[in-house]
Amino acid sequence: MNSRHRKVHLFPGTFEQLPLDAAARLETLVDLTHSFRIALAEQLQPVVRMLLQEHPPSDDAGRRELAHRLNYVLRESGLAIRDPVSGQPSSIVPEPYRLVLQSRTAPSNRRTRSGNVKTLPPLELIEHTRQEPFLTWRQKTGKDSEDLRR
Repeated sequence: MNSRHRKVHLFPGTFEQLPLDAAARLETLVDLTHSFRIALAEQLQPVVRMLLQEHPPSDDAGRRELAHRLNYVLRESGLAIRDPVSGQPSSIVPEPYRLVLQSRTAPSNRRTRSGNVKTLPPLELIEHTRQEPFLTWRQKTGKDSEDLRR
C-alpha cells in the first residue's frame, strides 16, 4: 500500500466476520473487493460527470491536470470510464481545446479515441483492473527478464 494514502476504517467489524476456512475466506474477500468497487463507482460517477461534462477546465494546463488526476484515481480504484462508442474501458486524454476518451479495441488492441467528452452521452464507470505492460509482454512472448539478459 502506498504510504501517502491514509488508512480509513470504512467497515468496522467486516473482517472479524470472515469465514475461518482459507478458500471461503478468499472468496469472501474477492466478493468484498468487487462490491466495494461497484459502490465506489456509484459515488464517483456523478463527480466524474460533473468535472468532465458539465464544468471542464477551459485551459490546456487545467485539462492536462484534470485528466492526469482522474486517470490516477480511477486506476488506483480499479475503475475505468466505459467508452460509449466501443464499450471498452477507457482513459481520459487531453487534446488541444478538449478532453477525449481513449480505449483499446479487441482483437487488434489498437488505440481508438472517441469524441469530445463534453458531447458524449453521460459517462459510466465500470470495474477494470489494468495489467502492467511488462506482464502483458511476458504473457505474449513467454520470455522472462532473465531471457533478456542472456
